[in-house]
Amino acid sequence: MFRDFKTGGYNIEETKVEGKRLISLVLLIAIAYTSSTIQGQHIKAMQQGNRGGSAVLGVSPGDET
Repeated sequence: MFRDFKTGGYNIEETKVEGKRLISLVLLIAIAYTSSTIQGQHIKAMQQGNRGGSAVLGVSPGDET
């Protein structure tokens, strides 16, 4: 994840934020990164025939909403 922050186009060093705002920014990026990773795993599992991505997300195929 650190590599993504450095070269992924975020340019955190150039934001010139400090303290609580920097923490908030990093937290927001971490949440967005986690969300996109989980969605990507879900899509990949569905493409591989694992209906609902139960192996990835721990959700039974009948539990989907």
